[in-house]
Amino acid sequence: MATITTEDAQDSVLSNDDWRQLLRWNRPLPESVETCIDCEIQKHVHSNPCKIAISTSEGDTTYGELEQLANGLACLLRECGIRQESIVPLCFSKSKWMIIAMLAVLKAGGAFLALDPKDPPARRQYMLSQSSATVIVSAPEHATLFEGIDARLLELPETANLESNDINGCLGNTNGELPPGDPRGAAYVIFTSGSTGNPKGVIIEHMSFCSGLRIHAPAQYISSSSRVLQFAAYTHDTSIVEILTTLCVGGTICSPSEHERMQSLCEFINQKAVTWAVLTPSFITAIRPEDVPTLEVVVLAGERLIQSNIEVWSQSVRLLSGYGVSECSVITTISCPADINRRASNIGTPAGGVCWIVDPKDSDRLMPIGQVGEILVEGPTVGRGYINSPTATQQSFIRSPKWLLPLVRDVERESYRVYRTGDLGVQNPDGSIDFISRKDSQVKVLGRRTELGEIEHCIAAQRDVRLCAVVYPAEGRYARCLVALVELHSFANQADETEFQKEKTSRDTSIELLSEDTGHIAQKVRQELPTYMAPSVWLVTRRLPRLPSAKLDRRTISNWLASIPASSIDDNEYPAIPHGDDTACQVALLVGFISQFSTCAGKNTKQNDVLHENARDIPFRQQGIDSIKAITLMRAIYHQFDVKLPVESLLEDAACPTSVSKWIREAKESNKTNYLPNSVDFAAEFEDAKCDLATQVQAAPSRAQSPSQNGIKHVFLTGATGFLGLAIMHRLLTIQSDVKISVLVRGSSAAGALQRIQDRAAAEGWWSQAFGDRIEIWLGDLALPWLGLDDVKRRRLAGLGDSADQIDAIIHNGAQVNWSQGAKALWPVNVGATQLLLEYAFQSPFTSRFVYISGGIRVTDCTAIEQQVSGAPEGYSQTKLFSQALVQDAARLASEKWKCKCLDLSVIKPAFIIDDAERAESNTRDYLWRYIASVAAMGVYDASTIDAHVALSTVTMVAGQIVARLEDMPATNFGMLQMECGLSEGTIWDITSSVLRRRLEPVDHETWSTRLKEFLDTYGEAAPLWPLQVTLVGQDYRLGSMLAVGEAKKTARAEVSLRLRRAMEKNIRHLLGAIDDIPAATESLVSHVTGHFS
Repeated sequence: MATITTEDAQDSVLSNDDWRQLLRWNRPLPESVETCIDCEIQKHVHSNPCKIAISTSEGDTTYGELEQLANGLACLLRECGIRQESIVPLCFSKSKWMIIAMLAVLKAGGAFLALDPKDPPARRQYMLSQSSATVIVSAPEHATLFEGIDARLLELPETANLESNDINGCLGNTNGELPPGDPRGAAYVIFTSGSTGNPKGVIIEHMSFCSGLRIHAPAQYISSSSRVLQFAAYTHDTSIVEILTTLCVGGTICSPSEHERMQSLCEFINQKAVTWAVLTPSFITAIRPEDVPTLEVVVLAGERLIQSNIEVWSQSVRLLSGYGVSECSVITTISCPADINRRASNIGTPAGGVCWIVDPKDSDRLMPIGQVGEILVEGPTVGRGYINSPTATQQSFIRSPKWLLPLVRDVERESYRVYRTGDLGVQNPDGSIDFISRKDSQVKVLGRRTELGEIEHCIAAQRDVRLCAVVYPAEGRYARCLVALVELHSFANQADETEFQKEKTSRDTSIELLSEDTGHIAQKVRQELPTYMAPSVWLVTRRLPRLPSAKLDRRTISNWLASIPASSIDDNEYPAIPHGDDTACQVALLVGFISQFSTCAGKNTKQNDVLHENARDIPFRQQGIDSIKAITLMRAIYHQFDVKLPVESLLEDAACPTSVSKWIREAKESNKTNYLPNSVDFAAEFEDAKCDLATQVQAAPSRAQSPSQNGIKHVFLTGATGFLGLAIMHRLLTIQSDVKISVLVRGSSAAGALQRIQDRAAAEGWWSQAFGDRIEIWLGDLALPWLGLDDVKRRRLAGLGDSADQIDAIIHNGAQVNWSQGAKALWPVNVGATQLLLEYAFQSPFTSRFVYISGGIRVTDCTAIEQQVSGAPEGYSQTKLFSQALVQDAARLASEKWKCKCLDLSVIKPAFIIDDAERAESNTRDYLWRYIASVAAMGVYDASTIDAHVALSTVTMVAGQIVARLEDMPATNFGMLQMECGLSEGTIWDITSSVLRRRLEPVDHETWSTRLKEFLDTYGEAAPLWPLQVTLVGQDYRLGSMLAVGEAKKTARAEVSLRLRRAMEKNIRHLLGAIDDIPAATESLVSHVTGHFS
């Protein structure tokens, strides 16, 4: 190498001294490590199988256990056809099962692709289509996201309990069945933001990651003694280091649940004695070193450091700063531990590859040391390229520049690639690099590379938008906020008489801002982009600045935004916080600190000199409160007021200081530390909905007589593929040979959707080929506008067209069941779809029956549902009761419109639904089974409620009542059936005790509540009732209702009770496993039950 001169290498002004120094830094290249990731992990399985590999609040998993579970799943994946280069999408919330699935895919020879269950459906669908996946592995709670996808779905941990293709059945014969991996094979695919509107999937090979691992692990002080926090989202490349690097060196992954990650991270870090963490500079401002004394190493990455990070943390931990790109196996550079004098911009030296600084406009020109240029990465860590994107790959993974060719072996020159990062940096005399900025429109948001062009592409596609620009200012009022400036078509040709406000830059360049609502545009954009890519600030302008070429003048826009002072708030723009609302003023002050990354967040701010009367009630999103800052704000509010609010509530568009003040006041009044605010004004929504229904009824055609006199011939059914939906379909198909059913199903093809129905019906033992001709598949989705139906099907629902092809009855059984989400998130499916179907029922002269299947908590007065909605304990019950009230009001309107009984609207409110004794495979994730599982695991029950009535029915009984409503001639226009048959709690505990073959201990209610709370605290998310705690508290930790004994006896005849007892026993056996598998030891039983629900 010493013989190569500057002239030999390039046509540049680079001095010979600089060239020789660069060669000393960058040659020889780090060695390529020809091994596989799973092979590196397996070394620790053999050397220390009892070492803890994964530690969560629900328990620990050793390396030996991890190997066993991963081998079993890998065996199953091989049986499903997974081979080398097969891409397997994985979709999980925070869980050990994601880590097990990642390792299993690698062992099977495939490459994993992490999916975010919160991503918009279109984005998720695009990634799936790019991956050509034939198998998807998902948590059970996310399985519905993949309905209609032409791929086999494996659910974890439920897969481990399947009798067919049982993982544990594979464990005994996996030796020799899993072929050795290929170091040059794909290990994982990770999608990054794309400037053309679609994300790009980067392919990383085993060799690339393992080569970087040998250097970046020790450089970051990750070793076998490390206890590493798994904080990053699985779709973020940082998670690859947190998980795979830790396992490859024999360390322990400490994985918080989603709840712990968002609400109690410091507590988790201390509980698990976490020693190593990678966090973003903005997030760590919410934490003080004394809050997390076990931390020894902190790596700050994903964003530009601020000097206060170094000042606060460098004396307490080894504080490193990291820089990396997904295309080069995550880690590109790592700094030495920082001291108080370290510059915040320093990102350290290369770790795994080498870095060169080139002319941003010409990669064939090297820049002298000390001059700014684009960072190029060379070496074994460079990835393969972008999946299905040859053009993008060629633009970023470039051939060797001229100056590099003499250093590359002849045999490699054609295939040799280096990666252009698009980042500007400068190399220092000591070899370290300072990060300067991006050279294009890409920015880091919450640590994720984000193409502003992709966001602009999405906004520009909205109907009302004429032109847009998205900016991420580094300073000013909107610092570190994604700001969308839009021109709207409605203002394109208007005169200047519209009211506007001006905010001027230092160059007196102005942009007119119009007071125009963009909420509908923002909502659509949030439905299409991941949360972190959705702008938090929306500004409408009459005209965006242009250059003479007619292109956007982005420099002027950026300078204008950056020059707006943080204090520049127009008094007329936002209302003043009411006088005397000190809580709102304190919250506003906290938000001001957090939005500017102050380390004061969370300290006592109750000083009279700062609570001034001019405080404004500014929505948090307008101040740049994103998902990370919302966690900081949640912690600050908790420290200040001893009230813990959900992060999701703080991220709502309407969240502002006065709304938080109201929530804090309500929490104090109800004596609650954890408070779930109502996200919907139910009274206002109900008034609007009633007005809409009244308008629809007024416009509805007249009806001479009830079409039902001729019998029901064609039923439209939602929720057909679920537990109850299949039973309804079975009942409909067997009561009358000529009844046809149109079912709303999510899917990519009608044939595939029908096949899924056939498979499930066949598994239940009732499918007949004759049924296929009587089922019509309507592809759609309750969450989509117009249910996602085409014009032809919408006309049929509305009763337009040929009467022979119309719908006689609607059974609305579909819903989004999620006990932890608020009403606002569930509204489109659980309320919006009901409103639309009621409108169709009114419009169609052919529809004579409408049956709505309600759900959620039991109500005592079915005639006053509207008044009980806001008091329901969680969003699911609120939305189901709201829709129930709508149907009741619709029946009133129908009765007033049509005096004849020509449209019967019914509500069926089932009790707990259990499977029939013949099959006994209920949905074990509802409240009933989670409660029973908790009693079984704890060995105690609430003796004060042994006479309480638990309303429950078998699925066949419920389906029978629903279909009977179609067959009977109604006496009125409305029918309400709240099913009340059931068993006493004492009977259920007798059955449970019999199944367990051991006595359950009766305790008083106070002891029961205390023991249950302790159980939840001990096992966290693995505890069966963990996700239903809001419902549990609302039920006062009870299962049944305390009906009078006489009233309870009225609810069930003897033969019904006997039928329910048999079914309950069979279902409990299914829930707890075969009797011989139930250990006698309490701790083993707890492990059995919590393992089932984790």
